[in-house]
Amino acid sequence: MPLVDRVAAALAGLDLPIPFPVLSVTRIFDRLSSVSGLVRAEEALGHIRSVIRERGIVDSEQEILTLLILGRDSLLSSLGASLATAFEQMRKSGSEHLTLTSPYPSTGVAVAERVAQCPHSLGQVSLAADDRVRIYLQPLNGIGGATLPIFGAGAHACLGRMIALDVWNAMAKCLAGLRRRVTKVEVKYARSNIFFMPESLKVDFE
Repeated sequence: MPLVDRVAAALAGLDLPIPFPVLSVTRIFDRLSSVSGLVRAEEALGHIRSVIRERGIVDSEQEILTLLILGRDSLLSSLGASLATAFEQMRKSGSEHLTLTSPYPSTGVAVAERVAQCPHSLGQVSLAADDRVRIYLQPLNGIGGATLPIFGAGAHACLGRMIALDVWNAMAKCLAGLRRRVTKVEVKYARSNIFFMPESLKVDFE
């Protein structure tokens, strides 16, 4: 979404967004990345670095790369998944009013990884200290729209939480005047181990 690219550019102090391939660089952080995925990620990073240098902002290279990578794909995926959810709810209800609940009605972040700090048992599962745990967040979508837990809490709270909520609320404000009946919603999702990322979203209206 161009809006997310403009927000990221503003955070980095840039006048123009830096081209950033979706779901490329973030794959570095997934332990299940394939070798080809890591190669594509490195190519994407190399391209972004070259753009930064062309624009004469080398002194801020690491900060800009961090801002571009940190949370951008999760923001894009959550905005897309939430819009798809909202339009599908609108279609099923037959309403002509698009309602975007606050916070997101859906999270695009499928999983989060944590490291156990001490031995722990949960049901039939026993964890040792330093075990890596993958937590699936999608079930949190089914708790009546109160999806703030997807941002985590305490030391593991999402650094981009306020940006994500501000962007979503801005979109809700822009779309508040939509008055049309939805007849069809088509959404195609990208393949990813860590994101629930819509590649395309098509909505038909009467």
